[in-house]
Amino acid sequence: MDKSFVIKMAVVTGAIIGIVNGVYTLLPKEASGLSWAFIVGLSITLASQGELKKLPKYFTNEACGVIWGIAYNIVVGFFMVSIGMGLTSALIVGVGLVTTVAILVHHLLLGKTAWLNQTQFIFGFVACFFAVNGANWPYVLLSMMAGTACAVLLVPITMLFHKSVAIVEKEK
Repeated sequence: MDKSFVIKMAVVTGAIIGIVNGVYTLLPKEASGLSWAFIVGLSITLASQGELKKLPKYFTNEACGVIWGIAYNIVVGFFMVSIGMGLTSALIVGVGLVTTVAILVHHLLLGKTAWLNQTQFIFGFVACFFAVNGANWPYVLLSMMAGTACAVLLVPITMLFHKSVAIVEKEK
């Protein structure tokens, strides 16, 4: 990427994140403080060099994170209630066990599906699920998905400005 494009993309990204944060202040109480989940989706997608054509697959993986988030809560709760483990022990064993199973399922069993093999999106949402302790997870999921969608649109949006500047410079 040339320096000019990077500068334009930084400005576009900053403007979008600024606007999004402002919009979040206008949302209902359940969603108003969740701009951080937007940034999680944006960051994971940018780090993964996300592509617009793969957006439905990213969404599918993020939604799958809901199932794993619930599974973590169930397993940790089981170890605490049924086996009598303390919180720390239950977290160590439960989170370790569910993480192992999730990785095996999504990389070995579903690895060739393309619809459920993007564990960075799955675990990204699981982290968001943990951050809110499972509360308001639909709003958290929508926020993360909005960030993911925004990330795949950053390059095309920036290209609009990049190309228009290039055309104006050519005409000079």
